[in-house]
Amino acid sequence: MIVEWKTFQPLVKNALRDLDTCDRGLLTIHVNERAVTHKLGEYLRSYIDPLFGETTKKAPYISVDCEYNRLDEEKDAKQLPWNHDVSVKDGGLYYTPNPDVAVHHRGDQKANLLVIEVKTHYFDKPTQILIDKMKLTGYLRTPTYYQSGLFLKLGVDAGGIVLTEAKLVTKESIAAGDAGAQSHLWEIGRIKLTNQSSKSKRPGFIDPDEELHEWAKGTQPEFEAAFGFRPVHDELKWK
Repeated sequence: MIVEWKTFQPLVKNALRDLDTCDRGLLTIHVNERAVTHKLGEYLRSYIDPLFGETTKKAPYISVDCEYNRLDEEKDAKQLPWNHDVSVKDGGLYYTPNPDVAVHHRGDQKANLLVIEVKTHYFDKPTQILIDKMKLTGYLRTPTYYQSGLFLKLGVDAGGIVLTEAKLVTKESIAAGDAGAQSHLWEIGRIKLTNQSSKSKRPGFIDPDEELHEWAKGTQPEFEAAFGFRPVHDELKWK
């Protein structure tokens, strides 16, 4: 089952709009990111169900899950190559990821469609952001894993949720040696989207963390050895 990103793009837009309308307060009080991604997944499901859900009677039915880490209908967990001593399998080191939001058919690796990782402005250390982006690439590098990956960085100010970064990763971008494709500038209701090159200092604005790029540059060989791709450090170019 193949579903292109352009099918999901308006659905994710709508889910983010609903998150802003109904749950922006979660980011204001700095709740755990899982509370935010749960609501995002809930809203996304409301838009995916009419197209791919069980009520359509079109198999395979597509689910939206948070923190889902199963590989198939058995008890095996998804695992990604990693350079930390997390677990050992077949003589190698692996990391067991829990995607923030997964759009897929449970138990069918041929219908892993979209995986989303989210960072909030209060849990946005450079290492955490980079690890999330590397996880997205890992999800897509394995043929039986996901078709598209999306990284979202969310902040909030007096006017509502601010999407400060949205990076799409596809198998094509990975094959081309680019760990992240061009980002999309989305106009989504009250969600304010800020160009990464902007230096706005309005109250509540969260500047993208330039330290991430410098940190990644200094450790690039480690990433290449562990993941087989080169990190991309270019600034986002908004359309």
